[in-house]
Amino acid sequence: MRKFVLGFVVSLLAVSASAQTIDRPNRVSLFLSNVAFGWSEGGGSFLDAGYGLAYEHRFSRKWSAELAAAVQEQEGARTYPFDAVARYSFQGVRTRWRPYAGAGVRYVAAPADPLQLYDNQIAPEVVAGVDFNPVESWSLRFDVKQTLGSTYAYDEPFKLSLGVGWRF
Repeated sequence: MRKFVLGFVVSLLAVSASAQTIDRPNRVSLFLSNVAFGWSEGGGSFLDAGYGLAYEHRFSRKWSAELAAAVQEQEGARTYPFDAVARYSFQGVRTRWRPYAGAGVRYVAAPADPLQLYDNQIAPEVVAGVDFNPVESWSLRFDVKQTLGSTYAYDEPFKLSLGVGWRF
């Protein structure tokens, strides 16, 4: 009898897990962060932004994890931050708008500056945003990230980003 109950429970778990599978569980995104437009009489107009690449894997219709690497310049110092975030989506996979929230960690290697001694930074962060899916494979994204407890001059604690992603 125990084997029968165990087999029944395992088959129920397998059926429910297969119901949660995603046709395209992976996404690669290119993004711009901290976009700033400006103009000066001597220099004309300019666009300043960090840029990066992100990889997301969906484990279910609601849960995913994302790894992102970027290049940013702050206070004249170039940094290379890495983000690892777990995300929860509030809508099903078949909707065009998918708001999400998440939490994770941000690592920023200290910039090489002979005039100042910087330390590497690792801090928790929260993220919220929305993905817009005009078609099944492509998405546009907007999100905000807030690093908690960050006091380093070379990394802004609040970041906005815009991106485009391809799901496969």
